[in-house]
Amino acid sequence: PPSFSSSSPSPSPVPSPSSSPTKPHRKRSLSPTFPPSSPSRSPSSSSSPPPFPSSPLPPSSSPSPFPSLPKPQLNRQRSILPLNFFEQNYKMGEELGAGAFAIVSKCTLKETKEEFAVKIIKKKNIDKDSLKQLNLEVNILKSVRHPNVIRLQDVYESDTQLFIITELASGGELLDRVVERKSFSEDDARDVIRRVCDAIDYLHQRDIVHRDLKPENLLLRTKDNDTDVMLADFGLSRYFGDSMIVKTTCGTPTYIAPEILASDSGYGPEVDMWAIGIITYLLLVGYPPFAAGNVARLYMLIMMGTYTFKDEDWKHISPEAKDFVAKLLQTDVKTRLKAKGALQHPWLRGGSGGG
Repeated sequence: PPSFSSSSPSPSPVPSPSSSPTKPHRKRSLSPTFPPSSPSRSPSSSSSPPPFPSSPLPPSSSPSPFPSLPKPQLNRQRSILPLNFFEQNYKMGEELGAGAFAIVSKCTLKETKEEFAVKIIKKKNIDKDSLKQLNLEVNILKSVRHPNVIRLQDVYESDTQLFIITELASGGELLDRVVERKSFSEDDARDVIRRVCDAIDYLHQRDIVHRDLKPENLLLRTKDNDTDVMLADFGLSRYFGDSMIVKTTCGTPTYIAPEILASDSGYGPEVDMWAIGIITYLLLVGYPPFAAGNVARLYMLIMMGTYTFKDEDWKHISPEAKDFVAKLLQTDVKTRLKAKGALQHPWLRGGSGGG
């Protein structure tokens, strides 16, 4: 089997999300299908919006545009270790979930008794390109340290398996909390989005674009806090630079930015800010701004930037929150808020709000 190197590989086609090392795979699906009907949203519509699709898009067949981008300095203290050292350092715990390519379990560091998540990947289950993508993802996680980005703890390797150990997010996915609560209060939504923007600002300063921001990839640190989120699942993340044009079509339909759909013109880190706008809207009212009965119609609405603030759902939400969303959901990337600008927006800088 190919070796899992600690050096940054040449990027490769994006693998299935089930190969991502950064969050547990749950045994139930969180990817609702499109409804059979095809309602188009309008200010006068009183019907509930259709469920939003969560399945990531397959990667395009375009060649990777990332052969020679500069990489940040890696933390060499976290080198890849032989797999036989795992049992010396950790005690394996209960299984948390399983996917097509991996099993995720709890594990405990013997020295400190601290709990982590370990993703066990059998190399025979993934191809060479997917292994290279895992290599890139792990090296990105090695190079970052932020309180709202999932922390990589250790990586162990044998000829047949990879053990990738990360911070344990015991609160699960933010999406589950959205489903339970229907919508968030304005204060709680602000708290979540402030943390996400701070983490994205940190990544963008290091030339990293996440490219798959969505509530499923925002993990809650604990079960008793609905806003302390961590960015996870860097399976679609890439490095970018001023002279590099990103053209790969990828992401999840509901959260995909219009410039990705027109990827011939290229795109950059602004795609993350569009996704934050979608997530903010979703947290505040419980459904996304763009919804349709099929993907083609959804993409048309996204490309046109056609959405509304329905009075019955937004009347108790502050004008600052609406302005924040509107400045993120700009189809023109030149007018869309950047992460640093979002952090300075009056809504995120404010205290108590509506809701």
